[in-house]
Amino acid sequence: MALALVVATLFLFPAAQWWSTTLAFCGVWGLVALAYRSLPCSNVGGWWTLLIVTTLTAIGTIINIWGWTTAVGRSTAEPLFTNWDMLRYWEEALWWMGKGGQINSIQAGYGAFMAAVLWITGGVSIVPVMVINSLVSVLSIIVAAKVSVLALDQFTSWSRAKVHTWAMAIISLTAYYSVNGTVLLKESWTFLAMAMCVWAFLALRQGQNKRLPLWALVGAVVIFAVCRPGFIFIMIIGAVCLIPWATFKRVLPVLIALVVFIVAFDITLRENAWFGLLGKVFTHNEYGFAFGTAGREKYEEFIIEHGYFSEPAIIRVIFLPLTLGVQYLSPLPFNFSYIADMAITMPLMKLSYVWYLTGGVVIFYLLRVWRKGPKVVNLMLLWAIIVYVCLAFYTGGTQARYTVPLLCLVIPAALYVLSHRQYYTALRRWAIAYVALVAVALAAAYHIQHSNILM
Repeated sequence: MALALVVATLFLFPAAQWWSTTLAFCGVWGLVALAYRSLPCSNVGGWWTLLIVTTLTAIGTIINIWGWTTAVGRSTAEPLFTNWDMLRYWEEALWWMGKGGQINSIQAGYGAFMAAVLWITGGVSIVPVMVINSLVSVLSIIVAAKVSVLALDQFTSWSRAKVHTWAMAIISLTAYYSVNGTVLLKESWTFLAMAMCVWAFLALRQGQNKRLPLWALVGAVVIFAVCRPGFIFIMIIGAVCLIPWATFKRVLPVLIALVVFIVAFDITLRENAWFGLLGKVFTHNEYGFAFGTAGREKYEEFIIEHGYFSEPAIIRVIFLPLTLGVQYLSPLPFNFSYIADMAITMPLMKLSYVWYLTGGVVIFYLLRVWRKGPKVVNLMLLWAIIVYVCLAFYTGGTQARYTVPLLCLVIPAALYVLSHRQYYTALRRWAIAYVALVAVALAAAYHIQHSNILM
């Protein structure tokens, strides 16, 4: 049935060659199945979850490829991207292959990786890059869910299989993440690296075989170096939070070597080095992450006008209540139309309700369960909170997608609450108040966005 749906989609939205693309997605399903089968917590519910997720990701990917090519009179070798990030990655890939024109800056990152994929597959086509992105998206869900299994081991009456399946379901239903598997963005890779990193730290904490966790850390660092070098700071915070001192001392040389590698890679091979940009937060510089994106422009103009990106860092501290709130509510579940031209599946990112529900349970954990909760879950939440505040401080809440990799850190807390029935009555009461608060906040955001309050 899943294969029939994929083939039908290829005929309904013609762009990619149907037989080769079908075989490619069959390979994706095979690799996903092998990865899941290797886990001792595999079960029927998990298999169905992965089947549905893999099928929907393939269908969304095919429809987007059609939207970038056949629908606008282009071929898979010349897709039309209106999103600045997607266009930049594609132009960089062509530049590395010697087939593109002049580009503004050279980035030895995701564009270079895409060029390697195109070189291996023997041609210029968006299809193989998107198929690999879909694969990474689903694999990262499996790894991130494994984090919850390790974190909650011996702390819940649920079986490992049930914990893993619930975690996969929550991540899959968080549209802000899952849609990334259908578009030409590197978020799925960043999410995978974060999941590998957290898994490795938990494994080291629990005294498991150190060789495999260390290799996982190496893999995570390589992905960070290619996709988002600034996340090295997040990795350092996690190492301090989760790795016991006795183990930390033994792995410290490896961690230092990884940090040196990623910083050197970033500074020497990128014209716009992440670590150079991060330093500008403490200077009077107009550079910031407040990119002009429709639907957020009024908020961005407001914080820029009040000196958020050009005044001393203390201004950002004063604005934290606002930036933290905007970052939490984003993406706002309205204004679907302005991102529809980026990719046909992009408006689905606006369906943030599972994100809000998960956040509500996590906040309940912080308010009610923190003192009694497992230490490892508390430390993971501490890590997530530190990073969440830092991201709001640095970006002004304008890049909420950078917080998506924190999902694997907070889901264990949500599952801990859901797996203990003694919290259900209090949770229901909290849910009423929380839903009301979110509804009021969203209504206020909608009113502000469609009025002249911030003008």
